[in-house]
Amino acid sequence: MTCVRPARRNPAYSAVHHRSSRAVAAGRCPQHARHSPAARSVTRRRAASVVAAASDGFATLDAGTDWRLVLTVSPPSTTESAADIPSDAPKVNVALRVQFLEEQGYEPPSGTLKVLEDERGFLNTAAGDGAFRWQLSEEEGTDPLDKGGLWIWGLFKEPLYPLLRLELDTNGLNWPSGAQFPAGRLNVTLPHSRSKTRGTVLSSGSLAVRQVVQYDADLVGLSKANVLELRPCGEGRADAVL
Repeated sequence: MTCVRPARRNPAYSAVHHRSSRAVAAGRCPQHARHSPAARSVTRRRAASVVAAASDGFATLDAGTDWRLVLTVSPPSTTESAADIPSDAPKVNVALRVQFLEEQGYEPPSGTLKVLEDERGFLNTAAGDGAFRWQLSEEEGTDPLDKGGLWIWGLFKEPLYPLLRLELDTNGLNWPSGAQFPAGRLNVTLPHSRSKTRGTVLSSGSLAVRQVVQYDADLVGLSKANVLELRPCGEGRADAVL
């Protein structure tokens, strides 16, 4: 008999566990459901699909597939909208060759990014490859327990997770004009899907940086408040190298 150890919950989803008391009262405790035959069946199907994908040359989020990650970096927007980046703003293409290495046993799937090539030296690798984290994700604002999210649906069918979120530490960039893209944490969001013929598919997505923005804290402007906001700064795309 093969024993399948139940998946560990990703620490990033601790908020879901905090809300599980309401689910228990409603008779739908996620911890009990996770150990159910349906959950174990999903785990076995997912493991089998990964093995099959690797053997058939499908794209996968593991060491079996290299990815070409192209980041088109622009100066950060002055607002939270990418539409406010000027059309004539300078752009720099950063081409990377990477591997998405999944850490087994977490739900939603997550792991580290291994950098194979970075000719521009855009990424700050001082902390090692393990410092670059990625995670498959639902749409922002989705509550898996209260809004029928993909986590509950995943107990009966393999979750689809429409987004892959990636965090990178960067060294900054210089444009010919002399302006500089700031070094720091870069957030990459890529649409994610699965294909029966191609395996994992990552599409064109967005880049953003966190910046401290100062606002008036009162009507007359006597006091100020610093707010950390995500500011769009370009686009990203990942293609499997098969």
